[in-house]
Amino acid sequence: MEGKETKVLKQAESTVHNNKGRSVLGHLSPLPVVSGKATVELAGAHSASVFTNPEQEFYIQLSDVERFGIAKVTTKGAVRVVENVTIMPVTKEVAEDIQMIPIFQMQAAPEGLYKIWPKEPLPAGEYAVVEYTAGKLDIQIWDFAVKPAK
Repeated sequence: MEGKETKVLKQAESTVHNNKGRSVLGHLSPLPVVSGKATVELAGAHSASVFTNPEQEFYIQLSDVERFGIAKVTTKGAVRVVENVTIMPVTKEVAEDIQMIPIFQMQAAPEGLYKIWPKEPLPAGEYAVVEYTAGKLDIQIWDFAVKPAK
């Protein structure tokens, strides 16, 4: 919601980008001790959904009990990085590093509808509402940007 206007954010298409250098190191090492590194990325340096109000309210409908919130997205050239991923050798367990923004949340309906909003006004930048299951590398992303009104 922005003011009295409701905007629908489209789910973003993300890709997992593996660090090839770490992959080569893993193959050269006689023991499986080198962890893999990857990033979950969105194409483009900026989101198409732009808000001028830094105090946004979002509504999210969960289909399953999962973690959710607002994440700070880092711009890296022509892509935006939503999370960094470390893949443990041998066990292939996934450790996710998402830069989450402190939020307030309120369950708006018993069917899994939540209202979320940041505890502090968001500084100008790229963000995303995310829904994920920790350790599963299964993240759903709705990206947006905050830019001050001119």
